[in-house]
Amino acid sequence: FHLYIYDRWGEIIFETDKYSLEDPRTYGWNGIAKDHKLVPSGVYTWLVKFRDLRGIYYEKAGGVTLIR
Repeated sequence: FHLYIYDRWGEIIFETDKYSLEDPRTYGWNGIAKDHKLVPSGVYTWLVKFRDLRGIYYEKAGGVTLIR
């Protein structure tokens, strides 16, 4: 599992390889960039890469709108 969040210029501003089945929000993105600064409202692209329990590899992408 690996999750990336990109800004509009294609720079990775957040990434994690951690996931909690008990509480998925534990390691999720909170609107803060790698430099520990709040990012402005806007649309950000996410990409997640993972394998399921059978070992099949997936890549999924989409957009998330951050509203402050």
